[in-house]
Amino acid sequence: MESYLLEKSRVIAQSDGDRSYHIFYFLLAGASQSLRAKLKMREPQAYKYLNNANRPCFKITAVVDGKEITKVDDAEEFRQVCEALRCVGIPEQIQTEMWFVLIAILTLGNVEFSPDGDGCTVADRSREDVRYVAELLGVDSAEDDLATELTVHTIEVNGKEYTSRIQKRDAAGARDALAKKLYEHLFSYLVSQANNTLAPDDQRPSDAFIGILDIFGFEIFEINRYYLVGQGCLLVNRIMFLLVLMIVELCLSLAVDTLSLLQPP
Repeated sequence: MESYLLEKSRVIAQSDGDRSYHIFYFLLAGASQSLRAKLKMREPQAYKYLNNANRPCFKITAVVDGKEITKVDDAEEFRQVCEALRCVGIPEQIQTEMWFVLIAILTLGNVEFSPDGDGCTVADRSREDVRYVAELLGVDSAEDDLATELTVHTIEVNGKEYTSRIQKRDAAGARDALAKKLYEHLFSYLVSQANNTLAPDDQRPSDAFIGILDIFGFEIFEINRYYLVGQGCLLVNRIMFLLVLMIVELCLSLAVDTLSLLQPP
């Protein structure tokens, strides 16, 4: 398996009525009481990365006969995820470390900054969150102060490091970039572990593969993060169109080749 174009932006923000990655909700709903206490878990509404849309989606529901019912049991889904992880060779101890990273990401999203002279500093109300993120990630605050690293820009010139203070907006960007990178590394680890477990004993080169194309539909952005309004939709939809076209052409080509082999001589 290979990952391609992981939607990391979903970690820090979602559209109205949409969710972040499901694993966050599964974990918060399905963790045991001991795990919840160990990781100091909060309700989903308390994490800004899950609650920054006008209409956040904490549960997937549907209306049947005038009544709203829950379509997805997040707690049960978490149980199934844990079982699936065991099947691909990830033991409970490693799973717990993964949950540490996920809670660190969510807690990081609650960190706020305050202006301070020519730069900024972590807001007093967020000091405990920063300390806890460092603890979850195993960062030795005596050597690598996470609060400081989030509020400075470091460059290396001729083997020497120089730091400069950054503004509140840039610090928030650094925080979000760290959260996305943590999730990306965790996702890549899962892909790598699954490949190691599912790899055949016969390692001879082969052209065989299983391709999965996950495309929900075309995009309409209410908040466009590109420089020109509408350019984001155009680029994303153009890429989706080309991907669909490529898959269709590939499938048709394989079908033609297969049929030609089945024809009598």
